Amino acid sequence: MNPPSERKIRRGLRGLLALLVVMVGASVWSAGRISAKLHGIEHANETLLTLESTLVLALNIQSGSRGYALTGDAQYLNPYETSILRIPRLLNQLRQLTADNPRQQQRLAYLERAVAEELSVMRLRIAVRREQGLAGAATAVVDGRGKKTVDAIRQTIAIMEDEERRLLAGDSAAAYSMIRRSLAVSLMSGLLALGLVAGLLRLEWLERRQPLAAS
Repeated sequence: MNPPSERKIRRGLRGLLALLVVMVGASVWSAGRISAKLHGIEHANETLLTLESTLVLALNIQSGSRGYALTGDAQYLNPYETSILRIPRLLNQLRQLTADNPRQQQRLAYLERAVAEELSVMRLRIAVRREQGLAGAATAVVDGRGKKTVDAIRQTIAIMEDEERRLLAGDSAAAYSMIRRSLAVSLMSGLLALGLVAGLLRLEWLERRQPLAAS
């Protein structure tokens, strides 16, 4: 029959092992949640970058068409033409990035309409310059439509960026808190593992003593 001290050690080891299994399971679960939050952080940063790039292209479209309308220099059309080719791809990318956020999807729909309006205004401005010269282009530039559409784009992007920064701040805070808890659980798991090792060594020592005590 095992001595009482050995039985107590065995019971203690079983309890430590059960607790260690629970803590390892908690660590795995926590790692999954941390990974999800880190993905959210990466997603928000990508969305912010895409929004900023969209604004830059919208401003290039405005400045390029305005420069050509006022000077007739075709060099001003280079950034304009490049931007009108790139901006639809960015808008499509934004639609994919915000697919899980109905509020952002609604804002994006408004942004797409504003960009379409800008393209229409700027194409008309360029056509007027080509057909009517500087006098007609100057009238088209000062009518205010271009500024209104660009202001609408700028304001909508600013609202969307505020939303992404809010989400980014929430995910960052949650990830930091989860990482701290995960480190604490990992530390406790390590201590429990050391306790198991110490208990096993103690049990082995007791088992070796039994034949000596019997003799």
